[in-house]
Amino acid sequence: MDEQQLHRAETIGAGLRALRRQRGVSLKNLAEQTGISKSYLSMVENGKRLLTSTVFID
Repeated sequence: MDEQQLHRAETIGAGLRALRRQRGVSLKNLAEQTGISKSYLSMVENGKRLLTSTVFID
């Protein structure tokens, strides 16, 4: 990831974590509801991965 993508990933991840916590949803529960692995969601929340539409394609 370049600097711009890293900043975007960190911003999106922090927002996702804040929203998830505000709604009282655990990471495990969110993973089960979305079909995205808990480890991938954790990486998104920590700014290590971008949440893209390709995540939803099997």
